[in-house]
Amino acid sequence: MSRALDGFTEDNTVGVPAGTLVGERYRVQRPLTEGGMATVYVAEDTQAPGSLCALKIMAPRLLRDERSRQRFEQEATIGTTLRHPHIVSVLGVGVDAALESPWIAMELLEGGTISSVLKERGALPPDEVRQLFLVFGAAMAAAHSRGVVHRDLKPENVFLEARPSEGLRYTLKVLDFGIAKVKKDVSMKNSQLIGSPLWMAPEQLSAGTSIGPFTDVWPFGLLAYYALVGKPYWAVANEPSMNLPKLLAEIMAADLVTPTERATALNLAVTWPPAFDAWFLRCVARDPNARFATVGDAAAELDQALSPTAAVAAVEPAAPSAPMAAVVHPEESITLPTKSRAPYAMVLGALVLMAAALAAWLRMQ
Repeated sequence: MSRALDGFTEDNTVGVPAGTLVGERYRVQRPLTEGGMATVYVAEDTQAPGSLCALKIMAPRLLRDERSRQRFEQEATIGTTLRHPHIVSVLGVGVDAALESPWIAMELLEGGTISSVLKERGALPPDEVRQLFLVFGAAMAAAHSRGVVHRDLKPENVFLEARPSEGLRYTLKVLDFGIAKVKKDVSMKNSQLIGSPLWMAPEQLSAGTSIGPFTDVWPFGLLAYYALVGKPYWAVANEPSMNLPKLLAEIMAADLVTPTERATALNLAVTWPPAFDAWFLRCVARDPNARFATVGDAAAELDQALSPTAAVAAVEPAAPSAPMAAVVHPEESITLPTKSRAPYAMVLGALVLMAAALAAWLRMQ
């Protein structure tokens, strides 16, 4: 497994040359990983010789894109204010005069994302998932208590550092608050259709809908299933070729089956107590009001649901999750048709949202 983040290709030679001093402090050693908006390098902190960090430098092609700059700067700002042992530490931020690029210096992590760990080990046992997601929940509770909603929880942003911690073989770290929502934005409305379609909540598919800690609960549930099974929950995502419109239709309108039913359909072993099924369905309720209020609340209930002594009904199941119809606050005006309304209206509403989400997803590529 790689250091810090996965995905860098060794033959990539584009970027900041080795030996470059960034921010008058961090000397680039080698590239580590490359993403859509930045490249991460291993760098030495010249003020602490021998100390290495992960140095994230914004891609030059995006410097004139105001939205990208804001996202990068927000990640830096939030990273310096969120101090938690299970959130990646930001050591410094700035704009390098010579490169004319913003940068973020972060702790260098040894290990891999949860995806790379699952590829290496296979599905994780319930008790290990329970313990990992307790600390995951604690990290998100710290963010939520500061009014920060991540909005992009996905396997790439859950890192398992190869360092024992709290009785576990890994130290879990949450990464990348670049598209987070902050409470100072009083309306807490979804103004940009950005995120990772496979993991984002239904309210993220439409501009103007309310965003809150409950938005992070949706992917938290999906990630718990992913850790227990080694595959995504959505049926379309497990087909040989994933079709994005079909995926969005499943997220918005398909009947939600229990994790046990989904795993059984995929001929996968079910290793969790029955209470996990009800817990999961509450996380992915399309009505945000029916979910756990925060990830911290969800983690506390997961601790019980995955306990070896969990009762069959340790968590009350949510009401059947119809195609998204409810909105979080009464003043919201966007409402999707439910099954009780004309079927063609429901389909039309879902298609409009899918088209908007697809356009947004393509802009990220």
